[in-house]
Amino acid sequence: MANLTIKGLTREVHERLRRRARERGRSLNREVILILEKAVWRRTPDPEEIIARIDAIHRRGKMVPVTEEFLRKVKREGLL
Repeated sequence: MANLTIKGLTREVHERLRRRARERGRSLNREVILILEKAVWRRTPDPEEIIARIDAIHRRGKMVPVTEEFLRKVKREGLL
């Protein structure tokens, strides 16, 4: 297992990390490891995949696509 030293951490960030760890019942070390793991393993969203998922939701729900024209109409009618 590797070790990491963090230099230049402000007191405010250190205190917030300590508070966050305490609220979750963890040690400061464990909390920082979990935060780093989450950041490192987070998958960058693929815009095409997001659009495809939104399209699929629209098709299933028979929802009206949100276009500029649709938004203008809703604003004109006072619904937004």
